[in-house]
This record gives sequence, structure tokens and C-alpha cells, in this order.
Amino acid sequence: MLIDTSNAKRIYDEIGHDEFDKIFDMAKIIINNTEYKTLDELYGYLDINDAMKYVEDFFKNLNSEYYDRIQSTFNSNNSSNENSSSFLIKHVEDDEFGEFCGKNFFFLNTGNIIINHDNSIVLAYNSVHELTHRLASPNSKLDLERFFYKEVASITIESLFLDWMEDHGYKPKEIEQLRRKRKNNTYINSVIIIITNELIKSNQDKVSFDEIIKRIHSKYPNFNLEGLNMDLINRLYNDETNYDDYCANLMPNIPYIIGKLMSNYYIKDYYENLSNADIFKFIKLYSDASIDNHMTRCQYMFLNLPFENNNLNELEQLYDSDSFSDSDVMDIDYIEAKN
Repeated sequence: MLIDTSNAKRIYDEIGHDEFDKIFDMAKIIINNTEYKTLDELYGYLDINDAMKYVEDFFKNLNSEYYDRIQSTFNSNNSSNENSSSFLIKHVEDDEFGEFCGKNFFFLNTGNIIINHDNSIVLAYNSVHELTHRLASPNSKLDLERFFYKEVASITIESLFLDWMEDHGYKPKEIEQLRRKRKNNTYINSVIIIITNELIKSNQDKVSFDEIIKRIHSKYPNFNLEGLNMDLINRLYNDETNYDDYCANLMPNIPYIIGKLMSNYYIKDYYENLSNADIFKFIKLYSDASIDNHMTRCQYMFLNLPFENNNLNELEQLYDSDSFSDSDVMDIDYIEAKN
């Protein structure tokens, strides 16, 4: 199949060459340091009330302000106030909210959350992710700066939740499955960016998709198309795809790449600094809708974010280890009690 390279080259210009190149470098880190493995998801039964109790207890341990806001969110379902944001657990139909929501969705404009019903730890895990979007939301349309970073807080907090569940004796195999699921999903996000970069760098208007894949395989030994949604590939790289549709299918991959890589930085920092950790500063800054684009960029740099400061070597080292030693991962309950 011959594919048009014009959409990829246009998005390179519109995102910005330096910005896209950094995203591409992040995608390379994930491709080079991840062995994609197919995942058979098998989770034991967990009652919905028990799942929500885990969620509440985790946020209570993490941050008292977040805990109060989470409780307020849960209580809003019983409120008669029309302005309250809702948190709903329901059986979500396929494609009900589009391709990329994974049947769980946070609505930026209203603050409403819908979680697909699941009697397993997956329900708690997805709830933590989407509730963190609520905590970090600027409640306004995302500028490009915030769009890049929109998954950082949620992926960081979901990872801390899995650590907390493991520390509290929950089934390690199920926790590992969820960690692997995030890695697999981010790997697929990265595959899309790797392919896009090859189109950007092509000096031809149209290229063979098979040839592009062959070139990528020669550069990246770990490159694996298994698990890739070929319908998505067709929507992205069909030579009749218009630019708006191309952006709608490509752009959602980017925040997950940035979020997964940066989460390791924030997780390590959290275990070192606890209540003074940078993730709390990040959430406060990210949620401030009054900050304009320029000031956002400057303040992110002040927080020494690896993406803004080209500190990709640190991100690669953290991602490559993908876990922390016992000296890094301290007993949070003990520290909280001590303080």
C-alpha cells in the first residue's frame, strides 16, 4: 500500500520540529527498552464497594486534600445540585465514547467521569486514573502545552496506587498484569510515532508502507507490530485521509508516551520527598487555568521537567530500570505514622 507523507510532514511543522523530535526520542526510548508481550488478562473477583474503598484509602494515604476532593466527587452522585460533577460506573458499550477512551472517560468541560463496570481490581485502577484527571484538570480547553502533559499525573498516580496495593498484600500477579498493560499500550503509542517519523523524514510524496516498516525493523530490533490496531493504521495512513482526521487519530498517542516516561521521574521523586514531591506541584500548576502558554512553559521549566530541559538520559535510565530498589521505595505507612 502506498501512503501519502504530506499529513505527517504538516503535523511536524504545526507541532514544532523541536517538540516532535523530543516526542520521537521518547518513543525510541520506549521501543528500545520494552519487549512487547501479548497479555492474557485474568483478574479475580473484587466487589465494587471493596474496589472503591481501596481507592478512597489510597487517596487518604497519598494526600488529604485529594482525599477530601475524591469524597466530594463520590458524594456528588447523591447531590441534587445540577452543577456537581458526577462519577458514574456503568457498562459502557463499544465505541460509545470513541476510539481512545478505553471505555473510561473524563469529560474536561464538565468534570464528569464514566468508568466501565468491572468486578475486579481493574475498576479501582481505572477509577484512580480518571479521578486524577479530575484533580489535575484546568477545567478549560487544553492548549498544546497542557495537551502534551495531560497523562503525566494520572499515569504517575495509577502507578503509585499499584505500589500501594502491592504493599497492602493485593495479588502481585494481577498488579503485574496492570503494569504490563500500561507498558504494552504505551509501546503501541510509540510505534505510531516511530512510523510517523519515518514518513516525515522521507523525501518522497508517497511511500510504500511495507518499505517503511522494513526500514524501521532494521533500526529497532524490538520493533513489533503485534497488537497494533490495523484499522487505526488504515485511518492514519490511508492516502485519502484528510488532515483533521489524521490529527484526531495521531495526537492522542503523544500524551501517553510523555506521561509514561515522566511518571518514573515523579514516582522516584515521590518516594524521596513524599508530601513535598514534585507530582503535587505539577498537579497544582497544571490545574491552574489562569496561566497562559508562555508562563506555563516557564514554570514547567522551573519544575525541572525532563521534557522541557532535554533531560532524556535521566528518563531512559529510569524507564530502563522500570522499578526502584528497596532503599528508594520506602514504607509509606511507617513514614506517615512517624510524621
